[in-house]
Amino acid sequence: MQRSIEHLPSWLQSALSASGPTRLEFPGAGYVTVFPAQERYASNIGDWAMPALLGLALVKVTPLSDGSAAPDSQPLNQLLWTLTLQCVRNRAQDCAYQVSLVRLVSWPSLTHLPEDVRPTVARLCALLARKPTTASLLPRSLGLEDAHVYPLLEALRLHGHVHACCAAAAVNPGARLAEAPTATETMPADPSLIGKLWQRLISRP
Repeated sequence: MQRSIEHLPSWLQSALSASGPTRLEFPGAGYVTVFPAQERYASNIGDWAMPALLGLALVKVTPLSDGSAAPDSQPLNQLLWTLTLQCVRNRAQDCAYQVSLVRLVSWPSLTHLPEDVRPTVARLCALLARKPTTASLLPRSLGLEDAHVYPLLEALRLHGHVHACCAAAAVNPGARLAEAPTATETMPADPSLIGKLWQRLISRP
């Protein structure tokens, strides 16, 4: 899995690329400390306020000498998913993306996703695990609006969990943009509750 970070704010891209931890301070909001080596982060900003970081000015960047993650640190993916979803919801969706053929490359760790999107992401991944599907068909298959599904699909793509290519590649190999591995239809590595949900989803016609 290869995660894209080009859509993230420059201050976070720098922190993710740093060799050691970095403390990022925001005026009137708090701080975020990123531990890239351990894929962890620590912050005194509440989860509900994290999306607002995209619009805040960064006041101070401090590289830290201690490379060990703080005791109160959390998985970095939680922060990245929150900011990625906010990014994709703030921008217009590329119309060409709707006719892309989408295949599942890997399951995300559902426990790292914001709680409000976990059920939809689980259903979306279960559909794609069965067979590659044209993006425009996914909202109808899930019984949801395009505006609800496409941002989740784009976030999955940016995190390397799905691969999208020109739909013409399905019938014309010469038009193929890239070849991606197909995820095997196996249960994601999550707690038993998620496992039961997975079994229920793949058993649907």
